[in-house]
Amino acid sequence: ARRMLDARSVMLFGIGASALVAEDFFDKLLRISKHVVFCRDTHIQLSYAANMTSQDVGIFISHSGQTREVLETLRIARERGAAIVTITRYGRQPISRNADFALYTSCPEVYRRSGAMSSRIAQLAVIDALYSTIAHLDYPHVKESLENSYNSCSSHRVDA
Repeated sequence: ARRMLDARSVMLFGIGASALVAEDFFDKLLRISKHVVFCRDTHIQLSYAANMTSQDVGIFISHSGQTREVLETLRIARERGAAIVTITRYGRQPISRNADFALYTSCPEVYRRSGAMSSRIAQLAVIDALYSTIAHLDYPHVKESLENSYNSCSSHRVDA
């Protein structure tokens, strides 16, 4: 969390259901004015991995830890010197071999195409823990940013 807080930018990577988790994290970090990047398109993910520096943090999310597109973007980000954080299921997954920080979930999917229910919920719990830790480490700034974000949307609410 400290490395993410101090980074120039946080870049998120994920495909399929893991992209939903990345998008949720993107929304949370945006609300607290952290420079964060995410796009579901694989070619765009490859492009921003290619432009990472040692001042950036890449968060790579893959339940299987074997998703080719995520592994490829991780390799590129590693070559560029970025800090690497992985979120994957517990075990010796290819994605975690080159991680600076490997975060694990334990949630077996019962069916191959079950809609990634348990893995997605577990990944969301991990990003919520990271988000809460970032908020704790920089509470005055985060509080102000959250208030600003809330206020910017308040005119779009209907009074009861």
